[in-house]
Amino acid sequence: MFKALSRVVQLRLLLLLLCGCSCWRQIACTSLQQRGVVITYTGAVQQQQQQQQPQGQWQQLEYAVRLPFAFASVPGKGSSFLLQRQGPLSNTSSPQQRRQQQQFLLLLQQQQQQQSIAASTRLLYQIRLQSPEGEEKVFECAENEYILDAAEAAGIELPYSCRGGSCSTCAGKLLKGSIDGSEQSYLEPEQQQQGYVLLCTAYPKSDCTILTHQEDALH
Repeated sequence: MFKALSRVVQLRLLLLLLCGCSCWRQIACTSLQQRGVVITYTGAVQQQQQQQQPQGQWQQLEYAVRLPFAFASVPGKGSSFLLQRQGPLSNTSSPQQRRQQQQFLLLLQQQQQQQSIAASTRLLYQIRLQSPEGEEKVFECAENEYILDAAEAAGIELPYSCRGGSCSTCAGKLLKGSIDGSEQSYLEPEQQQQGYVLLCTAYPKSDCTILTHQEDALH
């Protein structure tokens, strides 16, 4: 029975279901099911080679699970947990179970609020890219986002190769503004002083204007 579990154990097992590791999810799901708890889990997993199943094909799996309470949806890494608003055991839940349900839902709401606040308070900077031909493109980049990634998200194509700051394919020249240069170790100190940056590992620290396609000029 669900009430046989302590509140701490309940929260730990239920939170394990939300983690990105399929092994921990399976352990938590099995442990809960052994105590009469049922949860609905939908996720995509890679199917192993079978006689009538091509190797590498992705298949949607569903687990029939039931909890004595329900929440609308909780985002996870590559999966989602969905329960009906009226849990199958809600009508028979004891006052203690209902308090535990409310505490767990409150915990989920607090986590979602914290994630929402963190996303809304991060700084966004305006990045202006100038090509050698004089073409300009402007987009926004968060303080914790690489300039190359933000440019691609805005539909802007830039040259790149390693995406790890170990080559000069994505090199640009900073004309205005400042960046976090902690991941620019491929560049010589003199090159950094001249304003050269690797866009694949550059975080903006202010609004920036950058001249792109500078690999040849760098060497």
